Amino acid sequence: MLAIISAGALNYRSSKHPFDYQPVNVFINGTVIDPPVTYFGKSYFSVKANTISQNSNNPAGIGGKVWIKRYGSAKGLKAGMKVSVEGILSPCQPRRNPGDFNSKAWRELNGYIGELFSYEDHDFAIMDRNLPLIYRIRNNLSERIERLHRNNAPLIRALLLGIRRGINAELTENLRVTGLSHLLALSGLHIGFLAGIMIAIGAIFRLSPRYRYGLAVLGIILFLILVPSRSCTLRAGIMSSSFLIAPILKRWSPPLNTLSFAALVILCIRPGDLFDAGFQLSFAAVGGIFIFYPLTETVNTYFKKFAGSIFRVFRQYIIKPFLISSAATVCVLPLTAYHFGMISFGAPLFNLAALPLLALIFAGAWIVIGLSFIWSGFAAVTADGLSLIIAFWNWMTAYFANHAPCWTGRLAPMVLIILFLITIWFSLQRREYWRKLLLASLMISAVLSWSSFFNRSKFQAWFIDVGHGDAQVWRFPDGQIVVIDGGVQSRSREGGAVLKMLEYYDVEKIDLMVGTHPEADHIGGLTELVNKFPVLNALESTVSSETETYKNLHIASNKKGLKWHTATCGAKISGLSDGFSIRVLGPPADSYYWSPNDASIVLMLEIQNNEGKKLRLLTTGDVEKRGETAVIGQDDLQAGLLKLPHHGSKTSCSPEFINAIKPGVAVVSQAGWREKSRYPHNEEVLNRLRSLGIVIHHTGQEGAVLFEPSFGNGKEEWRFIDWRNPPFIYWLAGSI
Repeated sequence: MLAIISAGALNYRSSKHPFDYQPVNVFINGTVIDPPVTYFGKSYFSVKANTISQNSNNPAGIGGKVWIKRYGSAKGLKAGMKVSVEGILSPCQPRRNPGDFNSKAWRELNGYIGELFSYEDHDFAIMDRNLPLIYRIRNNLSERIERLHRNNAPLIRALLLGIRRGINAELTENLRVTGLSHLLALSGLHIGFLAGIMIAIGAIFRLSPRYRYGLAVLGIILFLILVPSRSCTLRAGIMSSSFLIAPILKRWSPPLNTLSFAALVILCIRPGDLFDAGFQLSFAAVGGIFIFYPLTETVNTYFKKFAGSIFRVFRQYIIKPFLISSAATVCVLPLTAYHFGMISFGAPLFNLAALPLLALIFAGAWIVIGLSFIWSGFAAVTADGLSLIIAFWNWMTAYFANHAPCWTGRLAPMVLIILFLITIWFSLQRREYWRKLLLASLMISAVLSWSSFFNRSKFQAWFIDVGHGDAQVWRFPDGQIVVIDGGVQSRSREGGAVLKMLEYYDVEKIDLMVGTHPEADHIGGLTELVNKFPVLNALESTVSSETETYKNLHIASNKKGLKWHTATCGAKISGLSDGFSIRVLGPPADSYYWSPNDASIVLMLEIQNNEGKKLRLLTTGDVEKRGETAVIGQDDLQAGLLKLPHHGSKTSCSPEFINAIKPGVAVVSQAGWREKSRYPHNEEVLNRLRSLGIVIHHTGQEGAVLFEPSFGNGKEEWRFIDWRNPPFIYWLAGSI
């Protein structure tokens, strides 16, 4: 089995299509796969392209899935319709910042060849409104769910059709915190419910057991055709069908063999699923149940000695489900900590309460669908009754989330491997369970404790991609966090780039926050950070503002009891890690009437190692000519790493300023090609810097940029780190 998985992984890596082509204007003819979703005037949907060409009159025979971002309305568009759309086809974009969803990996894993940006002046037409049968069924069910369940429709669609768009963000977060997110993923739970419903229908019609099982298998196959093809759903369908067919053919197979068979089938068809979190979690959960089943039976047998009907009910409906849920959780928790940075220790108990209600909701929703074909009025009344159960289920998950015992931390792959080795070692033991359980628990606790206190000795300077704007995060060896600017205010419900990064790295507090000057593209994103994290110290420019952005930041700060201090030239920031110091090089104390840009806070970070060697980083806000002149008038300005002032525009970066700093590396924070009209002379400045031998990194082109200080090989330098593809030892230790 391991050899097959390894071969599948190598085949996936070697057979991936090249995704490094240049953006090109194309025409696509194809079928809409998913219902379109509209946000802020933009429509998003995916298309199975039949032809992709650069000329609408001469289509080429190139196909594949394409993710469409349409600027403008896609009114009347439904899944299954055939469309013709023009736009700019680009490769799937990688993560821009740590904490972002890796849409590139997900799309490539699911067969997408690129993303198409279709603007209002591009051609778009619906070529055929006649839908294939499977799409007609799916759309009809989706419309009935929308009509009957109204506010609960997104949850019902997720449970019945696997369409998870539009689910309440609060519910999603509650399920994540409680470890119940798997309830919304179509897996063995839902397939089991469906099989039970089909067997019950067969019993109502007095079919023999063989035909009941056959009816259940048929229902599972139709369900797999109807819902999106995900690894957890396929695994559940294959395994359930195998178990149901076994009594028909009188051929039984050990559960682990059936699980391996399901993995073999999926990886032969889609070897890339091996790297999918859903695949890993699904198989880990079921594998845990099978591996620890002997132990669960041992514990369950222990309770059989207690006589009485109450104890029998307690054992059958409380103890046994709890043990099975715990067995699945043991193997799933390390993976959830690796992928999502959280472990919910109460998941087995929460499952015990949430699963029966979910089964009732699942069965009730299908009953409502069936009644809608017979008597719509009665179906509506039944749906209203079901809404009460859903309301109670939502309340219960919210209550669990508020009291959930959680450990937040992202496990390193090295720690993950150790935990699985401990788990496998324990599962192979067939004697002295309790002694082995105690020893395994102590070993796991030691590994988790070591992981919690594990930290790197390197300083990290992050320049975050916030589109148009500036944002930096400095991570110190002892865990101190300095945030310099936060970009524009985010409209996303998940928060801005800086917030998502800090949450990704499990940051609990911000030791120093700096708003270089009161413009929206620098301080807009700081408000949500103030609301989310304790901020110990905050610095602002000498110049204030009357903008809503500035007022909102200070209103939020006042609510949190945060006082902003004015930073001026000559000040020093203390309390940092050993060997680190920060000087304030600007603005001067008499700059209260300067322009906001010129009055930007300029900071010089200096790092000194044990041998007395130094490295410096200079960050400059948006200083222009007047601010640069004030900085040049000071001594000892050379810095190896420079954050270019004012996004590298011509109003800054004067030759005199650059000659005084003498940087080896410079970072420009800008949104890339979209800002060429805003900063037309930007490339002229960058070319001048390149001619001086300065290496330029651009957040608009590269996404977030990471540097670490290096004092090795007899020289001091700022080393660029490719955080998306770090060195193996970095990845293994979880350093990036």
